Amino acid sequence: MYGYSREEALGKTPRILKSGLLPSEAYKPFWDTLLAKKVVNGELVNKTKDGRLLNIGGSANPILNDDGNIVGFLAIQRDITEAKRIEKEKERLIKAIDCSTDGIAITDGEDRFIYVNAAHAMIYGYPQEELIGKTWREVTIPEMIAPTEKAIYDILHNKDIGTLSGEFLSMRKDGIRVPTEVRATAFWDENGNYQGHICIVRDLTECKRGEEELNKSHKMLDAINRAQSQFIKDSDSQIIFDDLLKNLLTLTNSEYGLIGEVLYNTKGEPYLKIHAITNIAWNNYMKEFYEKNAPKGMEFYNLKTLFNAVITTGKPVISNDPSSDPRRGGLPKGHPLINSFLGLPFYREKNWLAWLALLTAPEVMKMNSWNI
Repeated sequence: MYGYSREEALGKTPRILKSGLLPSEAYKPFWDTLLAKKVVNGELVNKTKDGRLLNIGGSANPILNDDGNIVGFLAIQRDITEAKRIEKEKERLIKAIDCSTDGIAITDGEDRFIYVNAAHAMIYGYPQEELIGKTWREVTIPEMIAPTEKAIYDILHNKDIGTLSGEFLSMRKDGIRVPTEVRATAFWDENGNYQGHICIVRDLTECKRGEEELNKSHKMLDAINRAQSQFIKDSDSQIIFDDLLKNLLTLTNSEYGLIGEVLYNTKGEPYLKIHAITNIAWNNYMKEFYEKNAPKGMEFYNLKTLFNAVITTGKPVISNDPSSDPRRGGLPKGHPLINSFLGLPFYREKNWLAWLALLTAPEVMKMNSWNI
């Protein structure tokens, strides 16, 4: 192991094997234990005849005579250099895996988690240690457990296939559903017995949200383009604006809204000429008022409201609590509650072209959702 012949080694002390990596005082506990007639177990680094360093594991025993005195020592050693190298590689691999932004898990033959990295635990909202011993069923929505079980048995546990991948709707510990991309690869022993699988998981929440926002933007642009095409064809303006408002309300999940034009009276004061408005008549009087005035276009002169904030700033205005917004103007008695407000100005060559308000969207509106 050390490269010495028997003749070269006989008569020499263990000092010929010292690596020089440790100071002399580091050996004191070793010799103190041996001289106390006790067995020493441990690891150290020795040096071969040709200068190579070896990781050594083993034990040293004192040899006693009949009187109980030490007459020698017996050392049993084994070269663990390769085992130490593999252990360090394993530590580096685990560290790299644990730093991965993708979730990585390893299971046993019963599909129980025996390792999960930090990202995997985070995706599902669990502490790492809490997932150990559990199975994929803990992170699968109830209605998908049975079909997933079948897919795992038919595909992942099938040695001829052994790989299962696709998009799955998973479930966090708190019950929130998470879209994920999953790829699981099985591994087997030398007899072809299933030993478990390695699973890589990616959280698709942001990706799906981006796709949804992009799709929404495309649909909104399509709605505006259709309105523009109808305008070019000299279609009835009332139909154009009604169709545009209907599409925008659907795309934004808003309950009602209006599209208007900013005009000015002889004194140069702005007012709103409404071209499309949702019928939200809450009593007979308002029903008659809507039926009489909506076709010819209502006109709003009281602009001390959130409407005016759009006109005076010329910028989008968002309010997620209109009832307490300092720019509010109040609501007529009986008017439906407005939970949120979005006002958008439209220009043509720096001049006002139109004005859009969407009211009572079920979700909080965000500026980055409106890339028009």
